[in-house]
Parts: sequence; structure tokens; C-alpha cells
Amino acid sequence: MTSKNAAIVGIACLALAGGIWLVFSPGPSDQEQIKEALAKSIKASREGRPGGVLELLSSNFKVNNTEYSTSSTNFTNAIRNYKPDLKVANTTPAISGDQATIISDVTLDASILSMHKTVDIPQATFTFHKESGTKWGLIPSKDWKLDQVTIPQSSVDQVMAQFQ
Repeated sequence: MTSKNAAIVGIACLALAGGIWLVFSPGPSDQEQIKEALAKSIKASREGRPGGVLELLSSNFKVNNTEYSTSSTNFTNAIRNYKPDLKVANTTPAISGDQATIISDVTLDASILSMHKTVDIPQATFTFHKESGTKWGLIPSKDWKLDQVTIPQSSVDQVMAQFQ
């Protein structure tokens, strides 16, 4: 084998080893994955980027047991126009199998028309589940998706009153 062929074989072996490591490395823990997904989604929301928020949401996303279509233009326009900013006090999930829950006080900041409003929401519950997906359209993965947010009815009433 010539030195040129040996170099090509060596580079191919390194690339193969790197690919195998990427596929089979354990990656971040479930807790880290959920925290990172939530942080990215909140940042995208604050910046008015609905796509970043929609990546976290399950296709049957619910708020207080009412299902919302994440493909709705109303949903994406609300994020784009109001740029809601959530501050979640506790981002540590309690994980049980493929389910996870975060219970936390939340502060919602949003601007509607020329009004900026801040609403405190006590004891919001975020419910996540693990879904099968792919990375780079090829490698099987498990991703945490937000299924449901539950907030006390008094907080719903307060939010509605603030933004009328």
C-alpha cells in the first residue's frame, strides 16, 4: 500500500470512528436536555422567533386542558408580535421514565400594542414527554417535548384582564 493510500485509509477510519462516537455517545442527561430546550424556547419567544418555540411543543400542546394548534398562524403571529418573555423560577424537572414535570412560579412579560405588561403566575406546571425523532434527518434520537402547561384559573383571569 502506498503512503497516499495509507493516509486515505487512516482518514476514513478516523472519520468512521468519529461518526460512531457521535451516534453512540450518551450525550446530555434528560434533565439537561429539558433545561436546554426550555431555555432555547424562552429565548426564541423573547426574540419573536416562533420556530424556536414550536420545536419544543408537542403536536397536541395544551394549556389548562385546551388543545392549541401549533401550526396555527394565530399562535405564530402572537409569538412574533408580542415577544412574550417568561421567567421560570425553577427549571429543574422531576423525571419519571418518559415523563417530566416542572412546577414553578413564572413571570410573563409581553408588549401588546404600546402597552408593556408583567404578570406573575404562581405554581405553573409544565408537563413534558419524550418523543422519537432524528438528528440531522438520519440518526434516531429522543427529544423532550412540552405537552401541557397548567396554570391556576385566577392567573388566567389576571392575564386576560391585563391584556384587554
